[in-house]
Amino acid sequence: MNKKIIDQISEIVEEDVTEKSVLSDLDMWDSLAVISFLVFTKSELGVQFENVDLINACKTVGDLCKITIERVK
Repeated sequence: MNKKIIDQISEIVEEDVTEKSVLSDLDMWDSLAVISFLVFTKSELGVQFENVDLINACKTVGDLCKITIERVK
């Protein structure tokens, strides 16, 4: 599942990322990218984040993977 999430983030930010990629270092990780990620998690994984602050608190792509996988139904 990590690969699917990482691949989607790579597509959103239009660059290759790894679990260790720091979100703040990605040129295209912005509010639109966060919304795109939220749409992906809901439509593809059935995960809905009630609080966008959880996403904004993530420092790395790996952090996003972890909090997403924890919520998969």
